Amino acid sequence: MIEKSHPKAEWSAAVSSIHTGESTGVPLAIIDGNISTFWHTPYTAGSPTFPHWAEVDFGSEIYVTKIGLTKRQGNSTGFKTFDMLGSKDGTTWVILASDQVMEQFNDDRQTFDITPQYLKKVKLNIKDNFGTHVYTHLAELDAIGY
Repeated sequence: MIEKSHPKAEWSAAVSSIHTGESTGVPLAIIDGNISTFWHTPYTAGSPTFPHWAEVDFGSEIYVTKIGLTKRQGNSTGFKTFDMLGSKDGTTWVILASDQVMEQFNDDRQTFDITPQYLKKVKLNIKDNFGTHVYTHLAELDAIGY
């Protein structure tokens, strides 16, 4: 069998906070299949600080072998270190991978291996970014598997 990105028609997304001053920034941007849109946390004075999180509900269990992440295009200030968690029932979480690191200047999809398994949800716990800012952003999340 060949691994492929799972279709996103039944997916939904939730995030820790949303920057509402622009047309982008919403959680749906990380699952819309468009790397030109992105979720963004607030970045004005008094904005929430790290950690941030983004969670995707697949709608039903799917078999996942890797998580693909595409950062905001042409922007090197996004998140750096994160943990990936997974859930089979939508409420109980297990750590899939700890202290993963994004490549700062790679605009292509970056893939992160997990132990192959059925999952209903995946969550990124974002710990810091490339710089001293309190915000983060993400263009796309993909679940790859069979």
